[in-house]
Amino acid sequence: MKGSYNFDLILILVLFLGFVPAFAQLENNIWYFGENAGVNFNNSSPTALSNGQLSTVEGCASISNSSGELLFYTDGITVWNRNHQIMLNGTGLNGHSSSANSAVIVPKPCSSNVYYIFTTDAEESESQSGFQYSEVNMALGNGLGGITGIKNVSLNTSNSESIAVVGNYDENIFWVVTADSDHFLAFQISNSGVNETPVQSDLGGNIALSTAFTTKFSASGARLVSCIGYQILICDFNNITGEVSSPLVVDFSGYGLEFSPNENLIYVSYNPWIWFSEVYQFDITLENGNEILESGTLINGGNQESYSTGALQIGPDGKIYVSIVDSPYLAVINNPNIAGLGCDFQSQGIYLNGANCQAGLPMKVPTNFGGCLSIISEDICFGNAANFSLEGDLESIESVMWDFGDPESGTDNFSSNFETVHNYSNPGVYEVSATVEGSFGIVSLLTNVTVYEMPLINPSVDFYQCDFNLNGFTVFNLNEVLGEILANFNGESVSFYTSEENALNEINEIMEPNAYWNESEGQDIVWVRVENVFGCFDIAQVNLFVSISQIPDDFVRNVFACDLLDGVDGDGISIFDLSDVNQEIQDMFAMEEDLVVSYFRNEMDALLEINEILDIENYTNEGYPYEQQLYVRVESNTDNDCIGFGGHLNLYVVSPPEFTVVSPVYLCDSEVLQGVLLEPIENLPSQNYLYFWESEDGSFLSNDVALNVSTPGTYYITLAYSNSLQCAITKSIEVNLSGLASIDIEDVLVVELSGNNSLTVENINDLGLGEYEFSLDYLDGPYQDEPYFEQIGPGTHILYVRDKNGCGIVSLVIEFMSFPKFFTPNNDGFNDTWNIRGLPRNLTNGSTVYIYNRYGKLIEKFYPKEESWDGKLNGEVLPSSDYWFVAEMMDNEGNIKKYRGHFSLVR
Repeated sequence: MKGSYNFDLILILVLFLGFVPAFAQLENNIWYFGENAGVNFNNSSPTALSNGQLSTVEGCASISNSSGELLFYTDGITVWNRNHQIMLNGTGLNGHSSSANSAVIVPKPCSSNVYYIFTTDAEESESQSGFQYSEVNMALGNGLGGITGIKNVSLNTSNSESIAVVGNYDENIFWVVTADSDHFLAFQISNSGVNETPVQSDLGGNIALSTAFTTKFSASGARLVSCIGYQILICDFNNITGEVSSPLVVDFSGYGLEFSPNENLIYVSYNPWIWFSEVYQFDITLENGNEILESGTLINGGNQESYSTGALQIGPDGKIYVSIVDSPYLAVINNPNIAGLGCDFQSQGIYLNGANCQAGLPMKVPTNFGGCLSIISEDICFGNAANFSLEGDLESIESVMWDFGDPESGTDNFSSNFETVHNYSNPGVYEVSATVEGSFGIVSLLTNVTVYEMPLINPSVDFYQCDFNLNGFTVFNLNEVLGEILANFNGESVSFYTSEENALNEINEIMEPNAYWNESEGQDIVWVRVENVFGCFDIAQVNLFVSISQIPDDFVRNVFACDLLDGVDGDGISIFDLSDVNQEIQDMFAMEEDLVVSYFRNEMDALLEINEILDIENYTNEGYPYEQQLYVRVESNTDNDCIGFGGHLNLYVVSPPEFTVVSPVYLCDSEVLQGVLLEPIENLPSQNYLYFWESEDGSFLSNDVALNVSTPGTYYITLAYSNSLQCAITKSIEVNLSGLASIDIEDVLVVELSGNNSLTVENINDLGLGEYEFSLDYLDGPYQDEPYFEQIGPGTHILYVRDKNGCGIVSLVIEFMSFPKFFTPNNDGFNDTWNIRGLPRNLTNGSTVYIYNRYGKLIEKFYPKEESWDGKLNGEVLPSSDYWFVAEMMDNEGNIKKYRGHFSLVR
C-alpha cells in the first residue's frame, strides 16, 4: 500500500511526541550567535557556519522554515535575512547587546508568513525600553521578509532581561513569559496576534524578579525555571491560563540554564561575581530547595582560569550546548538525561572555524501548528449516533482517515468521509483519531468522545400516604420515592409531571413536588423524569395511594422534662427521652412486622416526611417553649404503606433550681499548696438547696456549699431543692493548671540585616503550663497571640511573654541589626554615608563590610564600628546604581556571621 510504512512511522512519532503535528519541524536547525559564529544542525552531526553577520555579547535569535532552511536571525537590534543582508526595515529594534535575552522569535499561530520578534533591554541600559515586540512578514521584501509597521510595540517598561516561550498545541496558542519587579507576565499569542494584556502571577515573598537573567520551560511546558539574582526559582505553569505558581526557591546564583529532555534535571552556569565559569547539574525531582541545592554536581571541573561559560541551550539533536566566552568552541553536554558526571560535558564540542562564542545562544523557537486543524465532536447518550467533522483550513485537506476507537464495531470503526457518524457499541470514553493528509503534510489529530450511560431506574413504584381527615385526599412529598426509583443516586436531576407526554417533552412540570395533592380520590398517578448530568434521561411511573391511620384518636401521652437540661437559663427548652412512648406505640402494632415509627414537630412535616426527629432519646423542643405537641407517623417498611398518623404526644417543661458556676478556674503552679475555692452562685439564695460535689470519676466529695481543690481536673456540682430531687441540675467546673513562661534566646528565631527584620518565638507550646501572649517593647501591651513580629528597627528590644490566665509576665532582651535600602551622598547632612545600623554591643572591631557593584567588582571595604561608606571608589564619586554588600560580623567570642544584601546609591 502506497505510503503505509511512512504513515505508521509518523503515527508512532506523533504518539511519542505528545500529539505535536507530525510533519518535519526543523525551525531550530540553524543558529547564529557570538562573534559571527554559527552552527548547522541539518546534517548528521552539527557543523560550523562562517557566513553570519551577527556579532553580539549576549542575547540573539534565529529561525528556519520547517525544512531547516534559514529564514532570518537577529541580535535584538538588527535583523538579517537568509541572504545575510539587513532585512527590509530591519534596524532600530530596542533590544540590547548586553541583555541575556535580547531577542526571541515566535511564529504567529496558523500563519505561514508572520513572525514576532520579542526584545528586552539590558538592566543597566539608560534607555529602559523594557519588553517590546515587532512583526515580521516573510511576504515582504520579495520573499526575504520585512518588519511591518508593527515595530517596537511596548508591552512592559520595568522589565527583567528574561524571556521564555511555550506552546499549547491543543489551543493553538503560544505563551511568551517575562518578568517585571513583582510579577511573572505571560502574554498570549494566537492567530489573532499578540494579546498586549498579560496574565500576571504574583508569587509573593522577597523574590526580586527584576533581576531575572534567563527563564526556560521544560519540554512538556508544565514547569518553568528562572535564574533570579542569587536564586533559582522553580515553578509550575498552567499553559491554559498562563498562570505561574508554586514557587520553589534554590539559593544559587546562576545565569544560563536548561532542562534535560526528561525534565528531571537542570543545568546552570554559575559564578557569583563576573562570568559564569562553572556548570552545575541539579536534580529537580526532589521536594525542597535545600535538597535540590545539595544535589548539585559540578560537571565541567570549574576551570575558571581557562574559560567562562554563559548561556545553555538544548539543540535539535537533544544535546545541551554551552557557550564559552571568547572561545572558538561551543561546549556540549552529550547525555543530559544522565545524572552526575555521566552526562559527559565536553568543553570543545563544536569547532567554530575561527569564530568565537560570547555569552549568548539563540533560544529555541516553538514550532507552528501546521494547518490548525481540529476535530469537531460532542459527547452523546448511549443509543444515539455520534457526529464528527473537521474544522480549520479544509481547502488544504486531501484525505482523512477516521478511527473511532471502537474495535468492537468491526469495519464500522473506520471512515474516510470528511463528515461522518458512528454508533458506539457500549458506553465509555473513546479516543478518536483523524489522520489528515494535505498540502501541509500529514497531521494526526486526537480527541475524546464520551458515550454516557442512561440513568438506571425502577420503571414503576407505589407510594402510600396517610389520610389525616378521612376524605381520600392528602398531600404527598414526591421526592420520597427517589430512593426506590434510583438505586444509586449520582447527581441526576429529577422532575415530576402529571402525564407521560409532559415528562417526555419537559412541559407543565409539577413545581412543588414536595407538597402535591392527589387529584383523584384515594389514588393518583404521576411520572418522574430522571436526567443525569450528561443530559441522558428515562421516565418512571409513580402510583399514589391514600391510607387511613390505625392509631386510636384517644391515644395521647404526656412527657415531662426538666428546664435547663439544655444549659440555657429558664427558656422553657429542655431535652426529652421518647424511648418509653416509642416502645408503647410499637407494642400497639405487635402483629405487624418491619415497621418504621417516625416523629415530627408539626402536622405538615409529618405528612411530607420532612424534618424528622432522628434522636428520640435526646429531643430538644426548640421553637416550642414549655409545651409542644409531636406528630407520630407509622409506616410499613415492606410496602411503604402509612398505617398510623396523628398528634399523640404532648411535651411539658418544668423549671429546676437556677444557679451559675465560673469555669474554667485556673490554679497557678505557685499556688498549688493553697488550692482554689469552687462554689455555685444561686439565683434565689433564700431557697433551701441540697449540694452534691463529685470528681470526674464520679466519686462523692462533699455536701458543703463550697469545695476547696488543689488538683487540676473536672468537678461536678449538683443542686436540688431540699424538698424535691425530681429536677436536679448538674454543672461542671474545669480546674486547669497554669504558670509563668520559661524563655531564653534559644527559643527565639531572629532575622536581621534583611528587608524585613523579624523575630519568631518557636515551640510556644513548650514555654510552660500556661497560655501565652506576646508584646514587643511594651510591658503594658498591647499583647498578641501570634508569636511573630516584623519590620523591627535596629537596636535593643524587649520581648514580653504574659500568661493569659494571670500567672505573670517574663521578659527577654534582643538586639537587632538592619541596613538602609538607599543613601544619598550629596553632602546635605542627611543619609550621606551608608553603614549597618543597630550594631550589637558585643561586636568586635574585627567585623568587616565589603561593597560590590552589580558586576561583582569589590568597591570598598570598611569596619562598621569605626567607619561608613561615602559612595566613592579611590576618591572618585560613583554613579547612582544598586550595590551589594557582604557583612562579616564577629562577636567577643570570635563567632562570625555573614550577611548579604543590596541597596541603592541615589544622587
